[in-house]
Amino acid sequence: MKDKSPYFQALVDAGFTEHQAEIYVYLVENGPKQASIIARRTGISRTLTYRVLKELQDWNLVTRKDPPGEISIFIPAHPLKLNKIIEQKQKELELAKTSVAGVIDSLTAEYNKSIGKPGVLFYEGIDGLERLYEDVNKTRKDIKLIRSVYDNKYEEMKELLAKQVKRQVALGIHTKLLAPLMEETKKRFIRYDEINLVSRRIIPKKHLMLPAQILIYGSKVGITSFEKQVFTTIIDNKNINKTYNIMFDYMWMMSREEDKRIKKELLEG
Repeated sequence: MKDKSPYFQALVDAGFTEHQAEIYVYLVENGPKQASIIARRTGISRTLTYRVLKELQDWNLVTRKDPPGEISIFIPAHPLKLNKIIEQKQKELELAKTSVAGVIDSLTAEYNKSIGKPGVLFYEGIDGLERLYEDVNKTRKDIKLIRSVYDNKYEEMKELLAKQVKRQVALGIHTKLLAPLMEETKKRFIRYDEINLVSRRIIPKKHLMLPAQILIYGSKVGITSFEKQVFTTIIDNKNINKTYNIMFDYMWMMSREEDKRIKKELLEG
């Protein structure tokens, strides 16, 4: 059609291809027709016309009728059918949006690594901490953790941590932990560390008043701030990871004697 129907653009805006919109509108305005006539009147090649008609049939917008001994004709469905098609397209778009959202962080990290930049991801709230733990579980490597004095500030955080510890144990993930001496420390290192695959070094609280925890795993470092609001940063870079490993190992070595003294006092007290 040289002059497009006023309905044509509305269908294109709704997500139909120009050929789909043109053929459907032509059939609505002119009634059932043979494919050869549709092709001639719309100016679309016969091969493409048949392909588009098949697409419209798949959407139940066109029905093919084959009278005995006669050429097939194509019948348009009632325009109310368009509502269902639009709803289906919206669902597909939402599904696509969800699918992309699920991988966009990982793709961003891969992009940064491919151009030589550290992969850095930022998350707010408890959900960010949960994402960090999910990544730890996916990596399935032993971890090194420097605990924050504020990491038990929120009840939902306690629940999340309890679930994470169970997952790590089930996955065989061992933890080296540098932890400040706090009220619950004695109970934890005596009753829970061994069954939770934790090796703990205890440091006087005044020397480890960290507002954020540091979690070292795989090729990554996860840093979660707890003091005022929960905010997690995950850095994927071998050199940065190596730097934090060296720092952790030095702290682990230097805290050995003090850890022995503190544990002895706790056991005797």
